[in-house]
Amino acid sequence: MIKWHHRQNTNDLGIIDQVYTNNVCHLPEDMFGMLFVDIGAHIGAASVLAATRGAKVVAYEPEVSNYQILLQNIEENNFKITW
Repeated sequence: MIKWHHRQNTNDLGIIDQVYTNNVCHLPEDMFGMLFVDIGAHIGAASVLAATRGAKVVAYEPEVSNYQILLQNIEENNFKITW
């Protein structure tokens, strides 16, 4: 079970729902041995999805408040995501 950090009164939960829960990015079920580079990672929904599917993930987010939440989501869930 993923523990998500997000902001109130934003579209963060909608992004988590669409990207992580509904896989609108169409990431494959098995990503072991793959490298997933997430440029503009926002709070990490696609990065987390790729990591849970076995990919090595590199995430980049230039917006400071998104980046801070991205780091919380990575650390809270003990993902090996490079940022």
